[in-house]
Amino acid sequence: MSGSQTDGQLLRGLRERAGRSLSQLAGATHYDKGYLSRLENDRQPLSKAVAAACDQALDTGGVLAARVKAAAQGARRDLLPVAQLPAAPVSLVGRTEELERVIRLLTAHDGGLGAVPVVCVDGPPGVGKTALVLTCAHGIARNYRGGVLFANLRGYGGGAGPANPAEVLDGFLRALGVHPNRIPPGLDERSGLFRSVVHGRGILIVLDNAGDSRQVRPLLPGSAECAVLVTSRRRLTGLFVASSASAVTLSPLAPDDAHVLLRQVIGGRAAAEPAAVATVACRCAFLPLALRIAAVRIAAYPHRTIADLADDLAAEHERLDVLSAGDVTELEVRGVFSWSYQALSSDSARMFRLLGLHPGTAFGVGAAAALAGVTESDAQRELDNLVTAHLVEETGRNRYRLHDLLRVYAAELVRKEDLDAEHAAAVRRLVDWYLASVDAAMQTIAPQRPRISLPTPIDGVTPMRFNGDYDSALRWCDTELSSIVGVTRLAADKRLYDHAWRLPVRAIYYFLLRCPWDEWIVMHEIAIEAAQAGGSTYGYGVSSSNLAEAHRRRGEWDIAEPAVQRSAGRLPRPVRPRLGDGGPGVHPVRPRKLRDRSAVPAPDDRDFHRDRRRVRSSNRLCAPR
Repeated sequence: MSGSQTDGQLLRGLRERAGRSLSQLAGATHYDKGYLSRLENDRQPLSKAVAAACDQALDTGGVLAARVKAAAQGARRDLLPVAQLPAAPVSLVGRTEELERVIRLLTAHDGGLGAVPVVCVDGPPGVGKTALVLTCAHGIARNYRGGVLFANLRGYGGGAGPANPAEVLDGFLRALGVHPNRIPPGLDERSGLFRSVVHGRGILIVLDNAGDSRQVRPLLPGSAECAVLVTSRRRLTGLFVASSASAVTLSPLAPDDAHVLLRQVIGGRAAAEPAAVATVACRCAFLPLALRIAAVRIAAYPHRTIADLADDLAAEHERLDVLSAGDVTELEVRGVFSWSYQALSSDSARMFRLLGLHPGTAFGVGAAAALAGVTESDAQRELDNLVTAHLVEETGRNRYRLHDLLRVYAAELVRKEDLDAEHAAAVRRLVDWYLASVDAAMQTIAPQRPRISLPTPIDGVTPMRFNGDYDSALRWCDTELSSIVGVTRLAADKRLYDHAWRLPVRAIYYFLLRCPWDEWIVMHEIAIEAAQAGGSTYGYGVSSSNLAEAHRRRGEWDIAEPAVQRSAGRLPRPVRPRLGDGGPGVHPVRPRKLRDRSAVPAPDDRDFHRDRRRVRSSNRLCAPR
């Protein structure tokens, strides 16, 4: 028997020498004939149990069992620690706390006897998950005597599609010294063999870019001496339940850290333009991938200033074009975003696109439901899917945020993939929702004050309801103020002129309470232009008067006086507005000469009851004669 024989060749030779057929050997060993045939043809590995049974049936004196045992011992002696880690980045900026937490979770795991430390690092695309994990793995690799296994699971992106766990296991087993003939074909069998091979060897397993928990579970070891690091753009909740994994979620860098990253790549030129560096960081949304692309772009063009790049990034619709590495999709912000987007269901993808129409970065479930024309429960489900995919960030109860570059990407998608009619319908639903919700809030904050007439919201709009809860209505206005300003401008831009002037006019009682001067003034300036464009005499008059009142209360008499006079000039007489224009019994401020006196102090926002009395006593704006 030559030492060059395979296990299968040896078994066949021993059987033929004993004068046994495959059927006779199958009957003697109680193993299937087909299975024994696969062993002889080296399509199955010869196990210790089968070898012992065949030795007994063929009276070999233990030749087969000794062969299997010697092969296993020789493989163990010859194995070198695996070292499959790619290189880590030269430096990792702004991730000290997250890095320490990952190391602590891996090295101080207390999940119980036999539990394997598994840490999942997740976060939005381009946030630097792989860089963090590679830095961590290189730092702790010396603690694992068996070495480090690495696999890119291609859960997002790449023309080859997601990696098959069975193929990954085949590569791992070969790297660990298992002969190809001993690797079984099935996923479950390979997974079991993998756990046997790594048991007690102390191996760190790094799985990058996982698509979901099902892709990861077969690759987990069963030995507590091993550990697993996973990166994914999704929250792998299945691992948290089944494997007691821990999660570390990455967010974009803090502004100071983003500035440090830019200065590291750009070099000395950054010190001469600190303001431009800050602007570039902000327009990159503090996302590490975008920051590195921008910094490399600056370094590649020494005759251009950082301020030039900041100007290139100023136009939102061109920002993703600027943040492109040019020749590698993996280094292009738009390409990285697209992989996460393409993994969404059709309903979640539609919700993501429509969120690009919202004029602010923060929004609630109700606004999202209005955009998509769905119920709040359906909107909640799709938003949860987007949060899981790290395309939307949950900032509080029923509150969400879309960071700047993803908002730009969503707006780009909605222009490309949806019809103009769908855009217009979504915008109308959003504007209707805000106008009706502001109206509901004002009815709660100042129920005794007059109302202007409002258009009926279109189908698919369910506005906020406050059920007489004054504090809740006021908090909602505080939270949504920036969005209300944006929606007012959006309404004017989309030629919804009546909505554009009614929004600030209806919100006047909130302005009287809180005195947010900038928003009060900006919204009414938009309202005046919208009323002019829409031909509403009443809208122009009441908006001009409300604007004058804001300047008067700030003590800006030189601005307030002309505003009142312009308002009076536009209104030849203080007549009641037509039904359907301003609403019955509602009039703009009566023009009057303003006396130069000290500005009225801002109200005390901490005293809601005094605020109520102030609104009740106010008869300057939108009050009947």
